[in-house]
Amino acid sequence: MTSTRPRIVINTLSARTGGGLTYARNLLKHFEVADRADVYVLVAPQRRDTFPDGPYTFIECNWAGQNVLQRTLWEAFGLSRLLRKLEADVYYVLSGTLAAKPPEGCKSVVAFRNLLPFDPKNRKRYPHGYTRYRLWLIGQAQPRSFARADLVIFISEFGREVVEAVVPEMAGRAVVIPHGVGEAFKAEQVLAGDWNERWPDGYVLYVSILDVYKSQLEVIDAWNRIRATRKTGEKLVLAGPDYPPYARRVKKKIAELGLEDEVVLLGPVTHEYLPGLYRSAKVTLFASQCENCPNILLEAMANGRPVLCSSDQPMPEFGADAVIYFDPTDSVELSDRLIEMLDDPQKQQEYGDRAKRRSADFRVDEAMRKTWEAMLQLARGDSPESGS
Repeated sequence: MTSTRPRIVINTLSARTGGGLTYARNLLKHFEVADRADVYVLVAPQRRDTFPDGPYTFIECNWAGQNVLQRTLWEAFGLSRLLRKLEADVYYVLSGTLAAKPPEGCKSVVAFRNLLPFDPKNRKRYPHGYTRYRLWLIGQAQPRSFARADLVIFISEFGREVVEAVVPEMAGRAVVIPHGVGEAFKAEQVLAGDWNERWPDGYVLYVSILDVYKSQLEVIDAWNRIRATRKTGEKLVLAGPDYPPYARRVKKKIAELGLEDEVVLLGPVTHEYLPGLYRSAKVTLFASQCENCPNILLEAMANGRPVLCSSDQPMPEFGADAVIYFDPTDSVELSDRLIEMLDDPQKQQEYGDRAKRRSADFRVDEAMRKTWEAMLQLARGDSPESGS
């Protein structure tokens, strides 16, 4: 090695789908320290084409990129050798778990992105099996990683408080960098789609995976109460992929309540059509009971429509006074809030404007810039600021 610049190694092997993959792409897309660092990206060969090209070096990890077991074994027994070969100064693992201590002279960085392993109430909503055991296992492994990492990157103040209660020795080695909203959700022109043609009387939108902690069952109960008390032309649209065991319960409830013509299970919507789906909605919902940094909430707010939001933390940390809150376990409260919003166009406009202004505080380019700067500070031996 001849370069005197810091050498940063980014491990993206855990970024397979969803938010993890989006985060990894954004981190590389907004790589703005090319003149100050040499960066190496560990990537699974089958996902190499999903990442943008740039002034960094991809290292394809064929065996380790096949599945979580092989990745864990390789990180525990083979990664240190690679980090020594690269003479790495900083190693950033996006999964949040350090399977092995990096070699001497290499600082370690972990990200805390998934709150479910630290939320026993919502973790126990899953039936006994792979998902529930996996979350428990992560909850056992990550505190040890946080305790020995040189820097932990949090995406909410709430997330940091949760972890510091479990790992008090971590205090002072953390930085809070919330996710930002991509420009596609703030653009003036978006792909409109045919949403208004499908539902000419309008619709209330909830974008999220159908999962045990996302409260779609309670949302459907609230919609049934609305339909029983007033004439409502709007449809309830639930958009997103599903966790099959919970999705079956959702479909069963819709059938039992006779809401097949009133509740639309739209399924996954491609990224380019999401902004238009948001902007055509009368009202958007976010009813999750467990989040770290609620990306979907931020995206909904950016599109300038009124948002009714779960009152569970960390949602108030991000929504502030720009959204209307409700208890996600209380379908009666949600139905009352929905009726108030649907019957008041002036209120819809006011809270749509509030939401859009608030979303401007969360920019993806700024979040990624702070992330790269934190790693550079660590490489120089400086202490990254502990605040957001």
